[in-house]
Amino acid sequence: MNKCFYPIVLILLAVPLLGACQTKKVRKAAPVLTPGNAPMTCRIEGKIVEVLKPVDEDRSSVCSRYPCQARVKILNVPSCGSSVTVPLNAGDTVTLRFTYSLNATAKLFPGMKAHYPGLRKGDSFYATAQQRLVMNSGGEFVVSAYVRK
Repeated sequence: MNKCFYPIVLILLAVPLLGACQTKKVRKAAPVLTPGNAPMTCRIEGKIVEVLKPVDEDRSSVCSRYPCQARVKILNVPSCGSSVTVPLNAGDTVTLRFTYSLNATAKLFPGMKAHYPGLRKGDSFYATAQQRLVMNSGGEFVVSAYVRK
């Protein structure tokens, strides 16, 4: 056989193997938020204007030790579900309650599957805010899950 045959075969076999060794970019999976069109919910984009001090009188709750409420400027409201009695609008500044506090949840709730990084004044985020009715008021909006921008 020709002396050039074996090196050519070796090169032809090595090129595809070298091409297969390229590193692929791994994309982080985005946390799943509840759909914004569920009843009593709005999908929002907001920015923390002020973190409010803990005021919960139940000393056993996380909200008595860590901040769970913040004044939030609504930047965008892509959708709201049916039955929202006080709809959120871009430009509004409202008080939102965060179920798991505004602190990072990894240390507060180590057994939780989803962990949230925490939010501070000036942070922007995406969330689904659920309206809960409160007697003698328009209710409050509660955020159980968010994605920090």
